[in-house]
Amino acid sequence: MLEVKKHLHQLIDATEDDELLNLIRDIIERRDDPGAIWNSLTDDQQEKVLKAEDSIGDKTKEIPHQQMIRRNKRWLK
Repeated sequence: MLEVKKHLHQLIDATEDDELLNLIRDIIERRDDPGAIWNSLTDDQQEKVLKAEDSIGDKTKEIPHQQMIRRNKRWLK
């Protein structure tokens, strides 16, 4: 746990991105209130989450693993 905190502190100290720092702060502050994140979403965002949740288990909406890797290659570096 100590190493994770130390590394996180180093990453935070190294960034100049205020938007990212605000996001990290918001995540940490909301971790003890599960409803806070949901309540911070717009109606449209909540609707999309609920729609995605409804599609879980629907085999017709599944995407093969290799296709997801190709789609998200830039994030998998």
